[in-house]
Amino acid sequence: MIIKLSENFKDTLQKETKPYLLEIYTASCGTCQQVMPFVEQVEAEYGNKYAFYKIDVKETPIVGQEYDVKSVPNLLFIKESKIKNKHHGYITKEYIIKKLTESFE
Repeated sequence: MIIKLSENFKDTLQKETKPYLLEIYTASCGTCQQVMPFVEQVEAEYGNKYAFYKIDVKETPIVGQEYDVKSVPNLLFIKESKIKNKHHGYITKEYIIKKLTESFE
């Protein structure tokens, strides 16, 4: 299950023990809407190994400042509170999987 975060995102993420993918998006972003199903499919396959979170940067603008987000969608691959990899813009399911394995294995 992909967990949608809000203002308490820092507390939730600091408690996470698994490596995780943080998807930063906006509801009005067309590219974000194209990427979301791919993230959901990857979560269905890899959810037992990695955690998956998403946060709407318009609803929680502080996340944009916290992670220096300049555009959406923005995917952050985080392990032990450190960004291991990132990607902004359109991305396929296969490339998300590649980024996960490059970042965490």
